[in-house]
Amino acid sequence: ERYVPEPWLAAVGECGVDPLKGAPMYRQMLLFRRQAEIAEKARKPMVIHAVRSPDIILGIRKDLGARQNWAIHGFRGKSTVAQMYLRAGIYLSFGERYNPDSLLSMPRGYILAETDESSLSIEEIMALHAATLQMSVAEYRALIAANTSRFLGVAEWMSK
Repeated sequence: ERYVPEPWLAAVGECGVDPLKGAPMYRQMLLFRRQAEIAEKARKPMVIHAVRSPDIILGIRKDLGARQNWAIHGFRGKSTVAQMYLRAGIYLSFGERYNPDSLLSMPRGYILAETDESSLSIEEIMALHAATLQMSVAEYRALIAANTSRFLGVAEWMSK
């Protein structure tokens, strides 16, 4: 909470809910909600680690009336789950391992790319995604750059 307002801090995260690891779910939910409140107060986007928990993530977003950008990182889920997140205005970040149907189901303006723990470079990962979307790597790189800037609010930040 102390550092979030600093201009050098781009986003809050990695925050999350994971029923397979960590603290009891009730505690995870309380902590996730508090992190979301901090992101909202500071007007910063949030990067989310979500494992089998779209109902919790979406419920907290709705309950808070969250307005800041959220992104689910390392999304590997089904396209039906991708669409649930999309309806809530949440970006999805795809890495080396991803569900091609989910990537194809996304409006291009809500797609992000990441390496996370991959041994592949971001260029190699973007080449995989570009092939799935039947785009050139250059087109996909430009798309990801624009989406990342919009997600982080870079245009707004640079104008301050």
